[in-house]
Amino acid sequence: MTVSYADMIPMTDCVLGRILEAKAQAAPHHPFLTWHGQNHSYGELNGRANQLARQLCSSGVTRGDRVAVLMDSSPNYIDLWFALAKLGAVEVPVNTAYKGEILRHVLASAGASTIVFDEHYRDVVAAVADECPDLQRFVANSTKDFADTGDVEGAAMGSISLQLGALYCGPTDNLDIAVAHHDLACIMFTSGTTGPSKGVMINHHFMWSFGVNYGAVARIVAQDVTYNYLPFFHIAGKFVLMASMLVDARMVLIPRLSISTFWDDVRTCDASLVVAVGGVCHMLNAVAPQANDADNSLRQIYAVPAPAEFQHEFESRFGVEFVEGYGSTELNIVAHSEPGVSPLGSFGRALDGYELDIFDPNDTPCPAGVAGEIVVRPKRPYTTLQGYYGLPEKSVELMRNLWLHSGDQGYRDDNGWFFFLDRLSDSMRRRGENISSFDVERLANQHDEIAESAAIAVRSDLQEDEVKLVAVRTPGSTLSEEALLRYCFATMPYFMVPRYIEFCDDLPRTALTKVRKVELRRQGITAATWDCEANGLRIARDGLRSI
Repeated sequence: MTVSYADMIPMTDCVLGRILEAKAQAAPHHPFLTWHGQNHSYGELNGRANQLARQLCSSGVTRGDRVAVLMDSSPNYIDLWFALAKLGAVEVPVNTAYKGEILRHVLASAGASTIVFDEHYRDVVAAVADECPDLQRFVANSTKDFADTGDVEGAAMGSISLQLGALYCGPTDNLDIAVAHHDLACIMFTSGTTGPSKGVMINHHFMWSFGVNYGAVARIVAQDVTYNYLPFFHIAGKFVLMASMLVDARMVLIPRLSISTFWDDVRTCDASLVVAVGGVCHMLNAVAPQANDADNSLRQIYAVPAPAEFQHEFESRFGVEFVEGYGSTELNIVAHSEPGVSPLGSFGRALDGYELDIFDPNDTPCPAGVAGEIVVRPKRPYTTLQGYYGLPEKSVELMRNLWLHSGDQGYRDDNGWFFFLDRLSDSMRRRGENISSFDVERLANQHDEIAESAAIAVRSDLQEDEVKLVAVRTPGSTLSEEALLRYCFATMPYFMVPRYIEFCDDLPRTALTKVRKVELRRQGITAATWDCEANGLRIARDGLRSI
């Protein structure tokens, strides 16, 4: 049976905390979550979330407070997520690669009064704490002994410092705090295009509807096992959990994806569903063929995008089915392909509950075959974003003329199938992360010997983007490309660091003095472009590695 809104609970009951409570009451021993081989039941998750909620409330966290979460995926994160939902507090999930100015921007823009962080991010948090005056509470998820009161010591770490483990105490029964389906549950920061990253406002029903939509696309049933390696600061990590809970499936939580062990993990976990973002499919396809490739439990890969160039060969080799989805943190999952029906390369048609169209720059519908901007309109309330937090002008721009404007270019064929072409904006996507060219440029320009820069996307073999930085040095500077690369790595999340660097005397401009990025993209990689990998360096999460 296909999941649909007709099968769902009433809209007013779509409140995250109450959903978990209902599951814990109906099936307290259901082994919903598997982590490192250990099962966690609905009842256990609900009880732990109740304990955290009570203790956080005692420390001063109340309804509407913004709580930043800088944590890797773990059962602790899930406990905390539902605890905040039960309090009516607002989760602000933070990309774990963020540091410095970008981290400060997220915390300050959201007005976070509390931050919960894994112990190994302590120094990153401490480095920006003094620049975030709204922060009052610092909660460390530490591996230290929780027998004591758990006070966290350290400079610039606020007047209230706690250990998360010490908050697992007291009653496990449900709280009685009124939270509505339309209340704000999450502010999730997504890539900016011509400005800093913006906080997408997600209410409880919108978050739940992501699970409904993914469940419909994946045709998820109770017998499924979802393999979730996606971090919870991305909406995909959350909607896989929501969909799994929707039908009482089981979710195996993986701290980080490993291509080399992926298929062995799938077989061990008996996983049937997985979401593949960015270049994951390309990396799996690049692994040398094995005799047992098709001997696995996976039945479907939800891919963004599906690899049209080798889709059929991959499906045959591994015995799986691809389905491609289209959407975003702002939009929801709004369209999907139909295996065996959609034309190759199409992301499909609109999901039930949404309208899709292609508009020209004047918001006039384009004829079939003519490229324009992909626009979306929901048919049901609370199934798209509430707006951008603290940015009403940007919210109006996104939602102008009663349609949500994706910023993506695409077209529709004569039979109503939609195809994605490219991004209209200056954002990029690399290693599964959305990247703001504005953020890359702003951080690069803070170097004393950089006068100006422009960041552009260069397509890679993994169907993603590599970042190229075109920079103008200050007069008399002898700054080298490698020195600039190392500066970028010290100041940017690893996935933003440009692989390619090119110095020039001037950037091309329009008559209005705006940088002509279209010209830089046309030039692409030139003889003057410096490639860090060609010069023996590879950008990795934990540092610059010698090749």
